[in-house]
Amino acid sequence: AQPVLLFTRFYGNGVQTTRAVIASLFGLLPRFSSQSVQAASSELPLIGMADLFNRRGYRSAYFYAGSLDFENQAEFFRSHGYAEIHGEDELQQRFGAAARTSWGYHDETLLDYVADWLEDQERQGEAGFATVFTISIHHPWRVPEHYPAAENAVPPTDEYHRFLQTMQYTDHCLGRFITRLEQQGLARRTVFFILADTGTPMGEH
Repeated sequence: AQPVLLFTRFYGNGVQTTRAVIASLFGLLPRFSSQSVQAASSELPLIGMADLFNRRGYRSAYFYAGSLDFENQAEFFRSHGYAEIHGEDELQQRFGAAARTSWGYHDETLLDYVADWLEDQERQGEAGFATVFTISIHHPWRVPEHYPAAENAVPPTDEYHRFLQTMQYTDHCLGRFITRLEQQGLARRTVFFILADTGTPMGEH
């Protein structure tokens, strides 16, 4: 069995996803200014998780289901240790008109793309560090029509109902992804950092 670490007190610093991403990957408290660090300071000298893995022989790759132009992601992550950057253009080449939200492709499509990338990594015998940024959990909280959404106790007219359904959907996609990795032995050389957009408090805080 592959070792699993569960961080039960992980705290995302920031009220905006792009700021929390930088805090998570670089241990840097967010800068509460008009622009996030990655949008305003792509050349800022930072040492992050990708740098640390690169020093140990891993190949670092960043995966996002939407536009890499958003918040200057492509330039920023390319300048900070990521040898490969994959966004909606690459997913569109592979999956075309697959279901998507207003932000980009759904999680199942993104994770299928990552699993395909892992197959290539496995054939090359190369260790990888993969940062995977999922977005189905972002507003407006819509799941693909083919997904049999689980029931919940919140009225369907309530926005919280949609939020819970996307949480269930994302869990489903992660389970499907992990099952494929286990069945095909694809997780032996790769470390994953999977994060979601976005952690909405929904009044719970």
